[in-house]
Amino acid sequence: MNTNISVSTSLAAEIAGIGYEGFRTWLKRGLLKATGILPGFYAPDAPAEIADAKRWRWAAFGYADLCSFRLAKNLLDAGLPWDTVNPIVSDYTLWQSHQADDSDGRHLVIHAGGTEWGIYTTKSLIDQLDSETRKRDWAILIDLRDLRKDVVLRCRAASLKAVATDLVQTSHIFARSGANLLPPQEVGERKHAIEQLAGEIDVLATEAAQGGGSYAKFEVILRHLHALGKFTEGPAVSAVAASFALRV
Repeated sequence: MNTNISVSTSLAAEIAGIGYEGFRTWLKRGLLKATGILPGFYAPDAPAEIADAKRWRWAAFGYADLCSFRLAKNLLDAGLPWDTVNPIVSDYTLWQSHQADDSDGRHLVIHAGGTEWGIYTTKSLIDQLDSETRKRDWAILIDLRDLRKDVVLRCRAASLKAVATDLVQTSHIFARSGANLLPPQEVGERKHAIEQLAGEIDVLATEAAQGGGSYAKFEVILRHLHALGKFTEGPAVSAVAASFALRV
């Protein structure tokens, strides 16, 4: 499965569904900690760094991270306390499973008030549901495929909206041909045209959030922007391309 995507902190917060400062608080409280990070190498007599709350210093996050952040939001919304959610979401096996492309580990089940949890295939889940020992205490069931689909769609929508917002904020900046300044009327018309195209990207973001839209539509809008002398670049544009490469 292609999971090659990297988004900024602000986009990660948007995809998770939490405010920017709240998201950074999650990271400072140790969400994911050093999950998925190779241990450092130290000289024999050098003190090792404590592997805790590393990600709050990061400026970019990958697909498995985004799935973990969204899962944390869902579990917190379901009423589980932070001290229960954090170790579940930060588990390496669960984090790694977000990058898998098979039916193994499709369902996350949390029971016994959050003190016990497991990842199940559909068959093993059915077997557990038939077990009398589990019928009384099952609390939360999450289809991880649905979670990952939600993350992909939120990635597309958030990155498109970020591009649209940047275009509106910088619509007065564009390339001109020749040394002469454009007449004020033409400057205003071009600025307005750029903002209209930003609106089209915003509409595309709404479609993407619902499973529609396509990168081809985004490319058409980019070509129109280029014709106006507007060349938008940056992490959000890269994230748009990467998010549409993710399979739903």
